[in-house]
Amino acid sequence: DTPLVVDPTGRISKFLTSLIPNASSLNAAQSDLSIQIELGVRFGKTLIIEDVNEIEGWLVPLLRREISTQGPRKIVRIGDKQVDLHDDFRLYLCSRNENIQLPPQVRSSLTEIKFTTTRSGLTSQLLGLALEMERPELEARSSELLRQTELAKLELNELEQVLLQELANSQGDLLENTSLLESLNKSKENAERIANSIEENESLRKSLNSERDVFIPIAKFASSLYFAISDLHTYNKMYSFNISTIIGIYKRVFANCKDTTDTRLETLRKSLNSTTFNIVSRSLFKADRLMLALNYLRAIQPNLFGEKEYEYFCGNLLDGEAASASGVSIAWLDDESKLTAAKLQRSLPTLYRSLQLEDQGTWSEYAKAIDAERQVPKSIEQKITPFQKVLAVQATRPDRTYPAVSNFTLKGLGFDSLNPPPFNMVDIYQESTSTQPIIILTVAG
Repeated sequence: DTPLVVDPTGRISKFLTSLIPNASSLNAAQSDLSIQIELGVRFGKTLIIEDVNEIEGWLVPLLRREISTQGPRKIVRIGDKQVDLHDDFRLYLCSRNENIQLPPQVRSSLTEIKFTTTRSGLTSQLLGLALEMERPELEARSSELLRQTELAKLELNELEQVLLQELANSQGDLLENTSLLESLNKSKENAERIANSIEENESLRKSLNSERDVFIPIAKFASSLYFAISDLHTYNKMYSFNISTIIGIYKRVFANCKDTTDTRLETLRKSLNSTTFNIVSRSLFKADRLMLALNYLRAIQPNLFGEKEYEYFCGNLLDGEAASASGVSIAWLDDESKLTAAKLQRSLPTLYRSLQLEDQGTWSEYAKAIDAERQVPKSIEQKITPFQKVLAVQATRPDRTYPAVSNFTLKGLGFDSLNPPPFNMVDIYQESTSTQPIIILTVAG
């Protein structure tokens, strides 16, 4: 079967190109792709096709190995042509799209190899990039020390083997064997020297690692930003962001940071946070920006959300009971809100008790307020978290849920607005690369 390599970073295709002699790299979007594949099939080339997002119909017979023979010749159809199939022909498909959709008849003809992105793996990659940009000498010194340590260990092992060999070959009384004793003493001195060298190298490497670890928080933070935006395609297929997006932003933020003081890492973190949000927000429809902000905040500050609270807010927490307001006697709520309050009572009983919704006197001003999200009773607000305040508004004043969530996310993210900066084509052009198309969508109004 033809291998389909799913790699969000795009590194595997480059690795294959360097690993396989005379391999040719093609892009799935290039206009002469069918011609290049035809030539590859005919002359036995190894082809690596990058950025595959779908399989064109004319490629299916080749992938399914629908081969006919005419005497010694093997024939395969490519488009409307019958092409001689060379025995040495090899094809590798590479995709950055982790959610690539393939028809069943095509998928069965491919061997999928997925390089799934993990938090630890991405953090390690981003840490390497940070060191490469900020402290390249650290990585070089660390690698050199590791090499020296391993060589010293090999030398020590060789000394031990020589010593054992000499002891095995010795004859007579060991104490009278002068040459053997001299060799033993020399081996002992060398072993001590090498052991000390290894110990010094390990100590120095630990010191280097402590300097290296300074950049771990920023790498972890950038990794969390990627996972905050990686699932946006589930809301809209247009919202597709791969690892290259966050890596590009990461590099740009480091390159543009002018802070050279002790606060540089914090400055980088803030810049990375706002830059990523603005770039992603700019790519979303306005109606979806609040959804982005909430997902974004949850990814970088999960401590703001209690157990089951986010699931309840999204309606993903099922209580297994029919809608009923029995057991809830809150006079100032309408019937629909009573049902919501009853669900809150069943799903998050501790929060429900803290809210004391039955106390009409406490909630009277809130119930009548136009900006209810700002009028939650102080006595209650002191006992609940900011997100629990959002849940309270959602349950009792659903008409004010949007501004409540907006206030919560703005405060949590430290932003003044969820809207990106004004559209500036010059900035967008400077952010783009020759391999990234710019698509501008306009809507009425």
